[in-house]
Amino acid sequence: MSSGPLAPSGRHLPGRAAIAPLIVGSALCAALAALLTLAVLAGWPAGADAAVAVPVHEWAGGNLAAVPMAEILRWTGSPVVLAPLTIIVVAVLAVRGHTGYAVYLAVCALGGSVISETMKEVVARPRPVWTDPLSSASDWSFPSGHALGGVTNWVVYGVIAVFLIPGRSGRIVAVGCISWGLLMAPSRIVLGVHWPTDVLGGWLFGFAWVLAVSAVAVTLIHRAARPVGQA
Repeated sequence: MSSGPLAPSGRHLPGRAAIAPLIVGSALCAALAALLTLAVLAGWPAGADAAVAVPVHEWAGGNLAAVPMAEILRWTGSPVVLAPLTIIVVAVLAVRGHTGYAVYLAVCALGGSVISETMKEVVARPRPVWTDPLSSASDWSFPSGHALGGVTNWVVYGVIAVFLIPGRSGRIVAVGCISWGLLMAPSRIVLGVHWPTDVLGGWLFGFAWVLAVSAVAVTLIHRAARPVGQA
């Protein structure tokens, strides 16, 4: 499989062969997200959601060490923290001359926010209600904005780190950011503020969007690298 141009980290950017899998992956995630949305609108799978959410809530109530960690994840995925953080990262990337990466992050993050808020209003699903709540949230439940934002922001931080930070440090930062972003989804079930299908929906919508943006980015990279006059 051919590789793309060298990134600042010394690693190769994805080759042209990566475009088709990115498109297929995005389409698959989007299709699954659409099916899950229709199921939620139809009132299914409430029983399956409760079968997971209830034991997790009971476990969290008896293991209070899990709650502070989940609250840290909640805080770092909340708009009041995530929006300024992403703006700062975009600005730093732009100032350092990494304009393409800055635009990539901005499009992923902004698009993810629009998708989250739009789908919440369309589905208008109430959040779980507990007699002994561990946390609280006020807006609609589906999809989880934290799960979606964890993908369109934190996971993207990790992807960018792979191509900008050389050596082992880049891999460590990437794994840390990607893991942190993905952990936001289960933390929402631990806190009892989302149903399992909410966080699954957040993941599906988030990955559908990031993979689509990535496919466009790789296409543009190779068009820019094409020799002048080549068809």
